[in-house]
Amino acid sequence: MAKEKVKVKKVTLEDRWNEKKAAMKKGFPKLTDDDIKYAEDGGHQDLLNNLSVKTGLSPEDTIIWLDSL
Repeated sequence: MAKEKVKVKKVTLEDRWNEKKAAMKKGFPKLTDDDIKYAEDGGHQDLLNNLSVKTGLSPEDTIIWLDSL
């Protein structure tokens, strides 16, 4: 049973990430897959820095924006 729960959680997280990526691109159409790829590679700080530059938002506002998605 425990393996099934972990599998369901993983699918849910992947689905949620795909939704967030789509929302990021909708909010800022100039964002590319490469811009967003940093998070998938574990570079969360790199993602934050890159999104701040691309969107023109401060790092703090970028975090607020990401949390709102």
